[in-house]
Amino acid sequence: MWIDETVVIIGGGPSLTMDQLEYVKGRAKTIGINDAYLIAPWIDILYACDLKWWNWHHDRTEALKCLKITPDPAAANRYKDLIYIKGKFAAGLASDRPRSTMAKTADIRRSTWPCIPARKKLF
Repeated sequence: MWIDETVVIIGGGPSLTMDQLEYVKGRAKTIGINDAYLIAPWIDILYACDLKWWNWHHDRTEALKCLKITPDPAAANRYKDLIYIKGKFAAGLASDRPRSTMAKTADIRRSTWPCIPARKKLF
């Protein structure tokens, strides 16, 4: 989708700051996870897993100009603007260790930016 582009995944954890968001805005493609759209409504993709989350947030996400993606077939069936991606889906927290190719290639440039791993340098 974004070949040779810098992509930033924005989570909503407590370490995320508005300065970080302002720095990233317009410099990289962005994927917001769950509630990240509340603080970064300009994201390119919104990713949220379960139907319960979409039931709570869907009305507020309708005006977003981004792709909305879910691995939950029930959410995709209920909300026709969601893009369904097939994968292993289970509600709740994962019980297995995550396997990410990003973990092997991540170049985290500053310890104060733990939520923004980037394959290409942003700085």
